[in-house]
Amino acid sequence: MSAETTSTITPTIEDLFNEYDQWRVVLDQDSDQFDTISKMVALYRFAISHYNEPGIELLLQAIEAVEAADKDR
Repeated sequence: MSAETTSTITPTIEDLFNEYDQWRVVLDQDSDQFDTISKMVALYRFAISHYNEPGIELLLQAIEAVEAADKDR
């Protein structure tokens, strides 16, 4: 697979930010005393911004653990 083909399939960081900025609507509708939703948004934005940096695997594992804990409730 060529780099050109990969780049047309892979979303850009801006595409991902646009996708996950749907969280803003949730923030307006629901919040808690710990500001959990905005903290999760910040975590996802950080992970997206730093996706190609060393150590991202550990960050992605942490996000998976948080998502799994939320589903277990």
